[in-house]
Amino acid sequence: MGRNHLSKLARRILAVGIVSCFPGCGSFELASPNPHLGWSKGGLKERITPAQEADVQIALGRSAENQGDIGSAEVAYRQALKRDKKRGDAHLHLANIQTLKGEYRQAEEEYQKALETSPGNADVFCDMGYSFYLQRKWEDAQRNLKQALAIEPNHPRAHNNLALVYAHMERSEEALAEFQRAGSSATDAHVNLAFSLSLDKRWQSARQEYRRAMAANPSSDILKARLREIDRLIAVNEVRPPKLDATRDAGTIPVSMSPSRPAPQRNPGTTDKAKRPKTPPPFTLEPNSR
Repeated sequence: MGRNHLSKLARRILAVGIVSCFPGCGSFELASPNPHLGWSKGGLKERITPAQEADVQIALGRSAENQGDIGSAEVAYRQALKRDKKRGDAHLHLANIQTLKGEYRQAEEEYQKALETSPGNADVFCDMGYSFYLQRKWEDAQRNLKQALAIEPNHPRAHNNLALVYAHMERSEEALAEFQRAGSSATDAHVNLAFSLSLDKRWQSARQEYRRAMAANPSSDILKARLREIDRLIAVNEVRPPKLDATRDAGTIPVSMSPSRPAPQRNPGTTDKAKRPKTPPPFTLEPNSR
């Protein structure tokens, strides 16, 4: 896209007063574009500045993200930085895209650049903490999320992400408290904790949290369905210990071969490997979102 064409596009977008406030996991607050930008009071065209061109690229990037076009969003954010190197929001969006792609080293570099241009920004610490959470680096995640909350104590995403970290660290009561600080009701906090526990395949603990939610809302068909699903997952995934054969010596390993089938024979010098059970279907429950 040529520079002249971009300038024309920028004027069209900004002239109608488009507000670049698309939701994202790491959004910096941007001022609303001036609806008269590009025109003077006398009707003469004004030259669009590089900073204004960067505004347009950020808006295009957010729009592309909302439509699931991550590639175009990344290009737009990099174009914004070419026009204004101090755009911390562009670095933050690029960091989140790299996290989404699993490129965590590049993501961390972009988070650090975002902090250099916007030091003390709670959104950057929050999203960096979530990136560490996805890498299962619980201590790093916890440290960054707490830093976000030190800067902005009522940051709902930071509270929610910290709750996820506590759940995986088996600190359930602290996780429940953080879910509620993020805005969940007590019932929803138990549901969210149950979902978090299920991600670690801690089925029994997840079932207990669903039952605690049911105690507060016993008529909920959704909770009843989730309990049934958890029971199914427990039945599929939890391996029961073999029963001892009372007729054999307690020190021997019980044999549960069918009488009609001979026991498999081992060839000297070979090793038999037990067949692993098939991987169970992925957990399909969705967390309560608020």
